[in-house]
Amino acid sequence: MPLSRRSLLAGSCLTGAALAVGHGSLAAPAFAQDDQELTPTSFGPASLTAAVRGAAVIGDSVFITSRFNTPEAKMRLGEFSVATGEMRSIDDLDIPSSGGQKLAADGRYVYIGPAGSAYVYRFDPRTKELVAWARAGGSTTWYYDMVVHGEHLYLGTYPDCTVKRVRLADATIETYGRISTSQYAAAVAVDDEYVYGGSAAPGTLLVWPKAGGTPTDLTAHLSVSPVGILDLAVSDGVVYVASGRQLISFRRDGSDRVSRDIPAEDRYIDQVSVGSDGTVYALTRLTTNLYEVTADGLVKVGKPLADVENQLLAPLPSGDLVGVGGLGHVWRTTPNGTASVWQTATQGFGYPETVQSMMRHTRNTIWVGGHYAMTAHRPEAGTSRRFDVGGEVKAMAEGKAGTVYAGLYPSTQIVAIDVIMPDPRAIFGRRHPWHVTTVRYCR
Repeated sequence: MPLSRRSLLAGSCLTGAALAVGHGSLAAPAFAQDDQELTPTSFGPASLTAAVRGAAVIGDSVFITSRFNTPEAKMRLGEFSVATGEMRSIDDLDIPSSGGQKLAADGRYVYIGPAGSAYVYRFDPRTKELVAWARAGGSTTWYYDMVVHGEHLYLGTYPDCTVKRVRLADATIETYGRISTSQYAAAVAVDDEYVYGGSAAPGTLLVWPKAGGTPTDLTAHLSVSPVGILDLAVSDGVVYVASGRQLISFRRDGSDRVSRDIPAEDRYIDQVSVGSDGTVYALTRLTTNLYEVTADGLVKVGKPLADVENQLLAPLPSGDLVGVGGLGHVWRTTPNGTASVWQTATQGFGYPETVQSMMRHTRNTIWVGGHYAMTAHRPEAGTSRRFDVGGEVKAMAEGKAGTVYAGLYPSTQIVAIDVIMPDPRAIFGRRHPWHVTTVRYCR
């Protein structure tokens, strides 16, 4: 295959090409004669991502699916302990799609809603059996929400912005209807009598009788939201709606409406869940601030992570909460307690990703910038060290005393990383981080 910038950056082999050069150099490579074929030396994957779309809990295990496929065109499914974060199994599944999108579980099976698939797949963790279980759309269907309630799996789909349900016993499909002119049926919630469906902008909220029929439009009770609805939950006849910068609750007739503004530091609420005791919790995007939803406000009860989109917030029978971030972190916390956080990329779930930048460092290391992560390789020793950073590393340069400076997207920050103990520290912002040069300090 001809070498190109794209093939170099997308590949998983480290070579001397496409590298920014530090103050020194590695040992000079031996050059081939004009008629001698060049053979690259492979040192393994340059950068691993654990980007996640889709998470669900069965018992004391949390399951996650890869946002993108592996180089072998497989969707990666990981199982981890909710108590210790220990990896229990990794399965690369033959599911034709663009990657994972949503998961649900019924206590035995994991239901997989891919990104771009006519089928919902069913996976048995005990036997490893995978089946194309229910044809719920076309080849371009994405499953934006999936909820198991009683004898059915409820779905919210793209691009038809439609709410459906699938009977667990025989995979029979029933359609409730389209929510709005949006393409995204972003959120579904179910109780014993009704099915609620919320769309992305223009945010619309409909409620159907569980047996089907004409829906009731509850949109008038929402706030104006640039993103529409990101999540829903229902408890004791009250529906809780993540609507832009508000968490709004009300009854089906619009009574007892309460609108709660999120703090300025938060972007949106993207996860809403109800505990076994009826307590409602909300998780915010990017800050990952965790709130208890009270009768008239939001009370912060934790901050397990930062700088991520959230893929799961699941209350456990013990009263603890388990969560999954979009970058592959699994965490567990007690409200008002300390969170335990585990990175799955280094426990077998990580898979090769497109490289954003590379640099040859004076200390005989190759630095690779990826998607919210950096990896320092020591090819001669065959060792690597991966650590998280707050963005895509678009460019790198080596500074004084070997400090590595990295330009991040989308924050446009430049961060400094100590070579011995990587600890990203944002030092100053830039309008765009593509052209990072060595930062020199004046004495």
